[in-house]
Amino acid sequence: MNKTNISLILSITALSVTLYNTLQPAPEIVREYPPQELVFHTTGNEKQAPAGSSDEITALKKQISLLKKRAAQLSAQSSSGLLVDNEQFKDAVLDIIAFKEQQERQAFNEQNPIYSFYDDLPKDYDTRIKTDPDYLQQVSKELRAKILDESQPEVERVAAMSQLQMTMYTLNRPNMAGYDYETVDAIIDISKNTQDEKLKVQAIEVAANSAITDKRIADSLIAMIETEQNDYARGMAVQGLISQYYQAQDTQSEFRKEVAQDILNLYNNSGDQQLKSLLENMLGDEKAQLQLREHAGQ
Repeated sequence: MNKTNISLILSITALSVTLYNTLQPAPEIVREYPPQELVFHTTGNEKQAPAGSSDEITALKKQISLLKKRAAQLSAQSSSGLLVDNEQFKDAVLDIIAFKEQQERQAFNEQNPIYSFYDDLPKDYDTRIKTDPDYLQQVSKELRAKILDESQPEVERVAAMSQLQMTMYTLNRPNMAGYDYETVDAIIDISKNTQDEKLKVQAIEVAANSAITDKRIADSLIAMIETEQNDYARGMAVQGLISQYYQAQDTQSEFRKEVAQDILNLYNNSGDQQLKSLLENMLGDEKAQLQLREHAGQ
């Protein structure tokens, strides 16, 4: 067996293993904020089969059958001393891998539509927002306008806020133009009024991660804590309230005092042990809790 034959067999074996791996069920994609979590757009007019569906597996099996036939042809050509080109075989395998990845991105997009903006970002987005003030100003202005536009679909407004907030965190600029109380309040309103339970939870997540400190935001979070039935959403609201308190530590003593008092009122007046445990866990150790009382003037 000559070197060409050996190379061919090794190549086919390696590619077959790769192909087999692509056919395994995809693990659930987990993103953390700012996940800033690539996704694949569809037209929105049709429902795609989820990754791992029977239709997809059938299609992939057909591709495998074709690849096996092609491998047999290449092997026969090699045995007869003919020039063998493996590029076609490689391209076919890569096409299947790309198809599988596309299905995974689409599935993630369907589960997390507020992060779909990642697909549309320029490849040099991070660099441009860091180096081009005019571009940053334009992006911030457009995103803010979309967030505040009630004629826009709710999910697109929350997605715009996710992008604006991600941009702020990338630059570490909570005072960035366009990122203000009005944008956060718009997302809180969506969480209150949407009929989509999943979007409601995601909107609360975005609002709770706000770097904007404002008593009106704190009051809205307290209202969520007192009325929200979803335990996870309620926990996010608690996290947001604690975050408001800690973000005001060094620069907003009066606001810090008011929020500290609000937190203590929740803790002392609630008969909900779960809420008390959440507050204790998020505040930290005894030293942090003592400091909270000092800041509240108690």
